[in-house]
Amino acid sequence: MIHCEFHVTRDARQKYSIVDPLFASSDDLPRRNLQVSRDLARKMNEARDLARHPGTAVSAGDLNAMGLINEILHHVVDAYGAEYGSTAISGALDGLTEVFGTERVESALTEYLRHYPLTDVFNGAADETSLLGSQIEGWPGRTRLLEAVVL
Repeated sequence: MIHCEFHVTRDARQKYSIVDPLFASSDDLPRRNLQVSRDLARKMNEARDLARHPGTAVSAGDLNAMGLINEILHHVVDAYGAEYGSTAISGALDGLTEVFGTERVESALTEYLRHYPLTDVFNGAADETSLLGSQIEGWPGRTRLLEAVVL
């Protein structure tokens, strides 16, 4: 099963050699994410001219907070779905499909994945189309991806 993970641009994945999921849901989320934040901040700061531009420094704490906020928002969406039997996101997906048509919605989600590939897409283990038809943490891939776009 594919898990939710923090979406990172393809360019950033390449520039900072990000081949593993960032801030993915797991039982050891706080401990693991703190180390991931430290490693990514170090890589990002090494690529910057901090001597001339100290204001461009990236804080591991800021990265970690960003990941935790994103994870909390995913849990809010899941809690809403558990309480009301559906998600606002699946309703939004239905509405978008009704207004714009399946082809345009699929195209937009595929384009999003091209620019913000999940780890499996970036590493070539899956393609955008198969991911859209997959299950991501028990939800249809299209729904989880739209959730990522919204969050």
